[in-house]
Amino acid sequence: MIYREHYIDEIRPFYDSDLIKIITGVRRSGKSVIMEQVADEIKQKSNNLIYLNFEDKKVAANIKSSDMLIDYAEQNRKDGKCYLFLDEIQELDGWQDACKTLRLYDFSVFITGSNSYLLSGELVTKLTGRYLEFEMFPLSFDEYIEMKNFLGKSVSNDIYDEFGKKSALSTGQHPGLRICGKGSGLCRVGAHRPSLPGGHPSAAGCSEGTPATPRASLPYQALNFSRLIQR
Repeated sequence: MIYREHYIDEIRPFYDSDLIKIITGVRRSGKSVIMEQVADEIKQKSNNLIYLNFEDKKVAANIKSSDMLIDYAEQNRKDGKCYLFLDEIQELDGWQDACKTLRLYDFSVFITGSNSYLLSGELVTKLTGRYLEFEMFPLSFDEYIEMKNFLGKSVSNDIYDEFGKKSALSTGQHPGLRICGKGSGLCRVGAHRPSLPGGHPSAAGCSEGTPATPRASLPYQALNFSRLIQR
């Protein structure tokens, strides 16, 4: 598991804050892993933690409303500040009301979920002034290299060898991405537009056979790939 310290470092000053900590990001960007790492760090100073994953059918079956979540949290906490972690909270109707209430009773609340749902217009209005957003992105190039080293795998200087053929990107493990067949690096499926690694698949347009504008954060561009490998 890669420890993404730069994200943890952003959240750490607010561990004890009564503001709701919302970790957002695209699907499969590692939101749940970051929240687990935050929980593991807090466990070093407190055993007053509650962790609920609402993708778990057992959790969803037992907590079906905001009132039930409040009751569960109150019944399972210990004395003093309780750290409450709610993974994929958008699965629970009325979650925002529960979070607003719990933060008033010495709960430090951390939640994860999709950008589009958690921070949509009406929900943002209900939480205005009561939350902090920490947006996550897929692995940066440095983190990708760290992951390969952790797995004991080498990194090829050939962009197609590294990101094509049977790689995660070419087999659909990250939705909507594929290796561009026109020499432009990584593109979204269905549109000849390069992706921004370290961010979300959306970028400047690109014409056939023309790489997008090279940037330090674009390791998938064939133009800069070998240079980045050799840093």
